[in-house]
Amino acid sequence: MRCLRGADLTDAQKTDIKALFDSARPGFEADVAAIRAARQKLHDDANAGADKSVLGQDYLNAQAARTKLQTDHSAVQDQILAKLTGDQKTKVQSCFASSGQKMGAHSGTQF
Repeated sequence: MRCLRGADLTDAQKTDIKALFDSARPGFEADVAAIRAARQKLHDDANAGADKSVLGQDYLNAQAARTKLQTDHSAVQDQILAKLTGDQKTKVQSCFASSGQKMGAHSGTQF
């Protein structure tokens, strides 16, 4: 969000981007819940002495849930970047690169 604040967004862009975040939020929350559940199952199965094949599948399930969240974040990022002018996009991408951050779905949508 910090990177978007420095992009001098128009009011229309702010409205559109906030709407993107608002519509994506339930999916992100579901993704995070799926990651937590998969990690908890892995932890519980490990503590219960489950077979290695069960633990392996638990690990793969946790990784798949994490990958889904990353894919969903990337899709929203692409949608947001599409709303920006060339100069704005360059500023935002440069900010991401310099800070090592990725655009996230953390609820604060203030620009």
